[in-house]
Amino acid sequence: YEAGRTPNPDILCNSKIKFGVFLDEAMRLGADYIATGHYARTQDIDGKVQLLKGADTNKDQSYFLYRLNHQQLSKAMFPVGEYTKPHVRELAKKFNLPNHNKRDSQGVCFIGKLDLKKFLSQKIKDHPGDIIDSSGQIIGKHTGLFWYTIGQRKGINIGGTGPYYVIKKDLDKNELVVSNNSEDQALFLSKVFISDVSWISGEPPENSKTLEARIRYREKLSPVTLKNKENGVFEVNFSVPQWAVCSGQSVVFYEADACLGGGIING
Repeated sequence: YEAGRTPNPDILCNSKIKFGVFLDEAMRLGADYIATGHYARTQDIDGKVQLLKGADTNKDQSYFLYRLNHQQLSKAMFPVGEYTKPHVRELAKKFNLPNHNKRDSQGVCFIGKLDLKKFLSQKIKDHPGDIIDSSGQIIGKHTGLFWYTIGQRKGINIGGTGPYYVIKKDLDKNELVVSNNSEDQALFLSKVFISDVSWISGEPPENSKTLEARIRYREKLSPVTLKNKENGVFEVNFSVPQWAVCSGQSVVFYEADACLGGGIING
């Protein structure tokens, strides 16, 4: 966050905590598997476990699991992955579980309902700077670029005509660039570069192969081509320009129902 990125803590929580430290401890204690409530599925092909989308396309959570490898997945069970969320609620009610009508969780892993900005303010000091419009005119002040994300509309606190959308965070000048046009061309990208990649099979897809990808949870899948560059960097070309692409977020790749892996958007 301090570097101006928009990371996804839930993805790191899954790979490092739930399927890292917790899985290791469960195996040490003699468990055969761990089970979680993710809406995802697995299948074994030639001794290697693949990650599949959940049967409920509206709740599919494979995006959050892309950093797992097939060894971790071989010890994972996703019992609700074959069901829709309404069906799971029906089963919970049938078995008199008290959380059958509980609202979906929206909190960040291990932070929960705590306001994220309040949490980060304990770790990061404010770094004030100018808010400028797309013509370069100063129209306000910000308290730190790390409080904002590309495409953000609420919480910018600019008077006058609006609404305004964040279209750029200029780290060198410490300027927040905004536009009152949600379709501003600066908000759309057809090409991004990713690094810190993770492939479930251990190997990247065939170079220049057409796949599908999404840049955030529940985003519509878009056809892409993936090119392997040097030093672990991959070039991702989208057939449809993507709105509000944020450095630090993950691009996750799919072939049919199979989640192949992904990487972090460079910024």
